[in-house]
Amino acid sequence: SLFVAILLWFHVQDQTTSVERETYSVPLSAVNLSPDLVVTAMPKSVRVTCEATRPALESIDPTRLIAEVDLNNAQPGRNQVVPQLRQPLNVRAKWEVRDPVVTVEVERLQTAVQRVEIDPSGSPPADLIYLSATVDPETVTVSGPVSRVKAVRRVRAVLNLNRVRPATSYALKVEALGEDGKPLSMVRTEPAEVSVRPALAPALAPRMVSVTPRWTGTPAFGYRLVAVTADPSQVALTGKSQLLSGIASVETEPIDLDGIDANRVVTVRLRLPEGVTTNNPTVQVRVRVERIPEAGADERAP
Repeated sequence: SLFVAILLWFHVQDQTTSVERETYSVPLSAVNLSPDLVVTAMPKSVRVTCEATRPALESIDPTRLIAEVDLNNAQPGRNQVVPQLRQPLNVRAKWEVRDPVVTVEVERLQTAVQRVEIDPSGSPPADLIYLSATVDPETVTVSGPVSRVKAVRRVRAVLNLNRVRPATSYALKVEALGEDGKPLSMVRTEPAEVSVRPALAPALAPRMVSVTPRWTGTPAFGYRLVAVTADPSQVALTGKSQLLSGIASVETEPIDLDGIDANRVVTVRLRLPEGVTTNNPTVQVRVRVERIPEAGADERAP
């Protein structure tokens, strides 16, 4: 048993004193960059090797490791920079950055003032019509790398009409769009949101009413009027509810029947009250006439 204990002691001693190696992927961040410059491309991480005893390695929290590149001397364009590791202070180990040099691309920061456009989406509630919208502020400052700011074609805020209500303002996110109509990355706006107030109006309610043909004159001598009908006999009117509530029918423009001696089909316009519209502004009016029988023509001879 003493021999086994000695072997176990040597085994434990070997684990606590022997050096092992672990490799980590460590997030990379930039520091000390001039405020008039912006990083456009940089590796997200670097590989770091740690040599230490097993207990020391087990005490390391990989999520707390950070690597940095000092961009104090960076210039627009490509910069070759040596990454530095923030070493944990409580671990005795040998650290090595396996990526000794990284490429960091830098551009000058540019700003521009752009007017905000409103892109409505969806449909307003059935009782409302969307007319337009006001934006506050009307313009925003766009900032980002020179190449990205130059690529901005328009700045927009998307207004969802599905739930808009009268006399209500909405805080909407601002987006800078490129040539393809998609938001550009690395471009910011100040402010990031604008206040949008939609202009709404009551929806125009449809109402079905009958069509009443109007005419002047009389058929030719010896003929009489049999029927005057409209096709369609009803039309849908659109307008404000208070206007439509008092309308039961609409008349046609007058048709001149003076002297006709045969059936006729006439296309004629409707006479609509002011503020009222329809998708069928004209109708066809069918006029039927017949010859008046002569007196006694249908009596049988004696």
